[in-house]
Amino acid sequence: MASFDRMWATVDREYSYFDYKGIDWLDVRRKYRPRAQRASTTAELVAIAHEALGALRDVHVWIIAPGGGAVATYQPAHRRNWSPLMLARARQRDGWMSGSSALGAHIVDGVPVVVLTSFAPGQWHRADFDRLLERFREAPALVLDVRMNGGGSDALAYEVAGRFTATSRTGGYYQFRRGLRHDAFTPMAARAVVPRGDWQFTRPVVLLTGRGSFSATEGFVSALRTLPNVVVVGDTTGGGSGNPSVFPLRDGYGISVSRWIEYTADRVPIEGRGIAPDRVVPHDPGAVAAGEDETLAAALVLARQLASDVDGAGTSMGASRSRRP
Repeated sequence: MASFDRMWATVDREYSYFDYKGIDWLDVRRKYRPRAQRASTTAELVAIAHEALGALRDVHVWIIAPGGGAVATYQPAHRRNWSPLMLARARQRDGWMSGSSALGAHIVDGVPVVVLTSFAPGQWHRADFDRLLERFREAPALVLDVRMNGGGSDALAYEVAGRFTATSRTGGYYQFRRGLRHDAFTPMAARAVVPRGDWQFTRPVVLLTGRGSFSATEGFVSALRTLPNVVVVGDTTGGGSGNPSVFPLRDGYGISVSRWIEYTADRVPIEGRGIAPDRVVPHDPGAVAAGEDETLAAALVLARQLASDVDGAGTSMGASRSRRP
């Protein structure tokens, strides 16, 4: 019982999306506390906590096992515009350039395609990305694919974003939960994307997104979509941004709890909404499962067209976008 009460109080104090999602956390306590009182084992309590936390509908709220594994309390039921088979086929192609297990690139129909499958700390470093980008310094256009990137380090995501802008810009905003009231937050703070490196790639960039893009990746998308040389293509991102911290539950178990609200540069919350692309590419689930990549095919056509527009007529990419921030 004490463990459940501590968990409930921790979430009540720390969680950031109660009002935004219209969640009655007191009602959750009334519903699950009697069951927790009857629980005789840690396993039973953890199962009850898992159900209770599911009411938050938050991909950043997990149960952390003593061995370090995480069990999600909520899984969105979105169709995704990529499959593991797509990535496996890309890695098997001649000319695949590997920066790490979560970073690589290949050239498809003359267009460089850089694939970022994670921003998780330790999987790769900014120098790995910089070495890969250097190979495409003179490319007329570039495709960045983050459709399968579930997030990781916000700092790393913004460092990568800084390679694509020659001027500092506001890439988004955030507020942290502060105080006992569910509507108590720190003042809204801006997140700056600043130029990084000896040079920046300011030619056309087509950024591929989808429902598998979450968390730090959505911050990355928010930053890049403010740049005049970037067009976002594919599907809306996953809509999960929490900047969670982990708190103890019982017997080595823990819970992760979202603590902030993240906004795009135009101050629209990302949680539960995601970030819509400039250009939607419809996809067939059967084709995706079979490894057919309609989204990439459309992006390659667009990348070549944008490169041609810039090189041939000096046309600003901003004029070809369906939405400007």
